[in-house]
Amino acid sequence: MNPLSTYLLQSVALDVVKSSEHVKRILLLIKNHRPNLGKVTDEIIKEATAVAEKVGLEEHISSMPRITGKQRHRSNHPAESPPEYWKRSLVIPYLDSIITSLEVRFAEENTPSFVLSKLHPAHM
Repeated sequence: MNPLSTYLLQSVALDVVKSSEHVKRILLLIKNHRPNLGKVTDEIIKEATAVAEKVGLEEHISSMPRITGKQRHRSNHPAESPPEYWKRSLVIPYLDSIITSLEVRFAEENTPSFVLSKLHPAHM
């Protein structure tokens, strides 16, 4: 995502139409990860564990918070294992949030507005 935001969306010669097409390809890639959340979660936990070991917090990644019958101030997702817990409480909501945000910001109904930006004298 970084090259998109740095090189396409913040460049001096911004081409919003090209950027929108690129965002749609990224959105498709993220949506393809959604059905394979077990594999994605395992990769994320593996990387997070490596970072946590460097900092000395590996016990927070390899365990899950206490699950109670009634919870008011944090996520309380029932799960059999730590990867399942982190998938339900962190990975799924985060991917859904990214997908929703990109779909709203770069929806098809915004394309005419993006094309209008080409009428700016700098692009003519």
